[in-house]
This record gives sequence, structure tokens and C-alpha cells, in this order.
Amino acid sequence: MGGHEVGATESGDVFDRRSSVFASAGMVAASSPLAAQAGFRTLADGGNAVDAALATAAVLGVVEPMMDGLGGDMWAMVWWEDDQRVHGLNASGRCPAGLSASRFPDRKTMPEAGWETVTVPGAADGYAALHERFASRPLAELVAPAVGYARDGFPVGETIAATWAIGASKLKEFGGLEYLVDGRAPAPGERFRHPALADTWELFGREGRDGIYTGPVARKFARASSAGGGGLTEADLAAQRAEWVEPISLEYRGHRILEMPPNGQGIIALVALGILSFDDLGALSPAERMYLEIEATRIAFGEAFPRVGDPRCVEVDVTSLLTESALSGLRDRIDPKTARPQSDIGRDLGDTTYLCAVDAAGNAVSLITSISSAFGAGVVAGSTGVVMQNRGAEFSLDPRSPNLIAPGRRPRHSILPAMALRDGRPEIVFGCMGGMMQPQGQIQLMVNVLDAGMGLQESIDAPRYRILDGLDVGVDDGLDPEVIADLERRGHQMPSPEKLPPGSRFKGSAQMIRFHRDHGSLEGGTDHRLDGVAIGL
Repeated sequence: MGGHEVGATESGDVFDRRSSVFASAGMVAASSPLAAQAGFRTLADGGNAVDAALATAAVLGVVEPMMDGLGGDMWAMVWWEDDQRVHGLNASGRCPAGLSASRFPDRKTMPEAGWETVTVPGAADGYAALHERFASRPLAELVAPAVGYARDGFPVGETIAATWAIGASKLKEFGGLEYLVDGRAPAPGERFRHPALADTWELFGREGRDGIYTGPVARKFARASSAGGGGLTEADLAAQRAEWVEPISLEYRGHRILEMPPNGQGIIALVALGILSFDDLGALSPAERMYLEIEATRIAFGEAFPRVGDPRCVEVDVTSLLTESALSGLRDRIDPKTARPQSDIGRDLGDTTYLCAVDAAGNAVSLITSISSAFGAGVVAGSTGVVMQNRGAEFSLDPRSPNLIAPGRRPRHSILPAMALRDGRPEIVFGCMGGMMQPQGQIQLMVNVLDAGMGLQESIDAPRYRILDGLDVGVDDGLDPEVIADLERRGHQMPSPEKLPPGSRFKGSAQMIRFHRDHGSLEGGTDHRLDGVAIGL
């Protein structure tokens, strides 16, 4: 593996950095140690990768309430050894039947929060679909750790406390005060408990999707929405169904990179990697490599982002972008000396949770779940304890857009689980949360591993860039000043971190697991940008 971090010094001493985690009989990587342990214990007790992913996701829905939960959406890829294929699951929710563009006659863009931005939550339906198809353990058993943490309390993680504080003002504005302690976010290590949320998770474990989408919980969701001026109804909830889909893909450096199709925007990552495939990035200097990455990503956003919508409601053509001739033409747009500005990179909504899990049989899960931005819509659904997502803020009010808000339509979606296959089998299971940072993070991870030869932990810890509006690019501390100077000479503008809003300073949080089939081992890495760990057995 070897290699150096982008822009790192030439010392490259393994003792100067964190190491990847190696194991052989299974692994879980997640942004919370408590959640990763729940998944690890599930594997150790004989559960499969889907069991472990569900246990991990449930705990994350309690201990990272500003990022995900039963009020959000979920997407997943599952490699299943029995049938030797990847199954994609789109568990994103739809626009309520009572909401359309006519609801916002005096606005050019959607509201950022509040009940008007709440779409049907799809996560619980997705978890139920995963459980029904692949799990080996009872759902109640898998969510029991989450129920326990919600009922008895859990110590809040350090970076989670900081993110909690960012969302505190939204909670105060829109009424989600039960997620504050004496009007403030909990401090690192402070215990937080929510018995009502425990009851809802327990009901879900006992009754599955019906416990959330019909009956008392659904009535509480709908009543709270009506009282808050939203459009969510019991009929909207009852109609929610996750959809099994075929991933879209691209060959890159001998690997087939898999992303989810629209209404997901994984096409952005594939187009950027396709553009980069024409250059030998491993032979370039760190500055040259990063320049090409940034320019390819900007072009990919410009070409793919405006095309993405719900293919069940509008015609969506993205696969034409993945032809060799189309990608070659896009590569020709890159000026080696002069950077191009970014025109539209979407809203900076970035609170999401990504996890991955692998078991001894070789089954693998790449799963991402989100309530969109910090504490979603800022509202809690009645006495359920469930924070509702503001995914509706992603809709457009432009009647020409394929992402126009309309009843029953799924919004363009930023959360992206991914896998890289080699010789038809999974080699790397990966993802990077962080709103519009997600495709950018995935591109950098793949280039770091497949072009620069980095190990997983080294790849994750390497300084990242984040493309912003115009010519602005945010970069992590630790990037070589000579690389920054080179990029600025080509036209990139690199504002100092203190001049950027918190969301733009954050470069996402990644998890990765790699199969080393020649050694019979697994390698895992997790991001220092949140509180995560990778645990193997």
C-alpha cells in the first residue's frame, strides 16, 4: 500500500500517524464508538453483516440525534455472498401529497427548516426492508442497544457535542427544546437520555414498519405536522415503501465503482472519476493531482447535479455522461493552468451518518442515514421523541428543474453509500458523510487509495479540500503550503478556515473497510473528524 498523504512531508513514518485496523472474521466502522460496539457485539454473537449494520444504525439514531434517526432517510448497498451481487436500497421518502410549489408563491427557494420542509421519513421502512430480506436476528434484539441508550442515557461524544451546539439555535426556533439541557447542547461526556424516543424504538423493534407508518406513531407524526403547518398525513406515511434498485457504476483503475442511481447524486462521483481516469494521477505531484481532482469535480457537479431528480416522476438522463466519449470531452475542458469557477453546488446541508459492516462469510453493507442538516427541520413529532428531517429543503421551486417539488416526488438526494468491486467481488466498502462534501470525499478517498497507494486510515486522515462557490476551495490544516501556493497560482482561492462558516470548514467524515483476499484479512479505517472507530474480530 504505502504512499503518502496528499501534500505530506516525505518522512511518511508509520509511527507518526494512526494505523488502519486489521482483522479477519468481520468488521464494523462507524462514527460513534457506542454504535460500532453494538454492531461488533452482533457479529461476535453470530449475526451477519446486515444484523450488525442494523444494530449500529439504531444506536447512531439515538447517540447522534442531530444527524439521523427514525425521522430521516436511509440508502444502502448490500453485497450478498449467496447470490454474488450487490443489492441497492433506496429508502428515501416522498413529498407529502399536500405540498407543491404553489405552497410557496413568494419564495425563490425552499425554506430551510420547519414542518414545511418535512418529507416522509424513509429510514425505518428501509431498516425493515433490510431486515426482512437479509437479517438473521429478531429486529427487537437488534434495536435493543439503541433502546437502552435512549432510556438509560449515554455520554455525548466530543465532536457530536460540537455539532449538537451548532443545531441548538434551530431547536430553539422551531420547538425541539427536549433535545437541549437547560436551554443548551449537552457538553462532551454529559449523559443524555430520552425515554420517549426509547419507547418509539422499542415499538419499531416489536412491530417493524407498521409501528412507525401506521397506528399511534403515525397519528402523532401527522397531528404534529398539521399543527405546525406541514403537509405530512397518515396516508403519506402508510404509502411509504423502500425500493430495491440497481446501482450505477464506472470502471476506475481496475475497479468497478458502484453508486446509487437518481434520485441520488452518486453520478457526480462517477463522472469526476471518469474524467480523472484519463490521467496517470499516481505519477503526478501532489499539487498537480489535487488540481485535476478539483477541476474534475467542478465539471462533474456542473454537468450531473442539474440533471438529477426522481426518475419515477421525470425523465432523468445521467448514464449518457458515463460514456468514454462524453468523459473524454469533459476532460478536455480542464485548463492545466487556469481554474474554472463553480456555479452551483447545491445547499450546504451536511448532517448525516455513514457506516459499513462486513462479516466472516464475506457479506458487506454500505449504509448511510440522515435527517439532512443539523437536527433536520428542528421539530420533534409530538411525544415520539423523533426529530424530523428537512429533506424537503433540497427541492427546487424552479418549474424547469427535474427536482421541482411536487406531491409524491422524491427530492434530489445527497447521501451516497458506495462500494468498489474488483474481479466482480467487493474490495472496498466506503462512504463519506457531509452533504455536498459526500461525492467530493469519495473521489478523494478513491484517488488516495487507488492512485496514491495509501492505506485506508492514511487515506481518510489525509488533508481534504472542499469545493465552495466561485473559485473558493476550503482545505484542511496540514496541507503542504507549497501545494496551496501552487493551487492559488492557478486561480483557486483558499480562504483561511476562520473566514468560512462551520459547515464549509467541515470536510466530511468517512468510514472504509477493505477486503485483502490474498491475505485473508480485512482492513478498516474511520475518520478523526468525528468520534468514530473501526472494530474487527
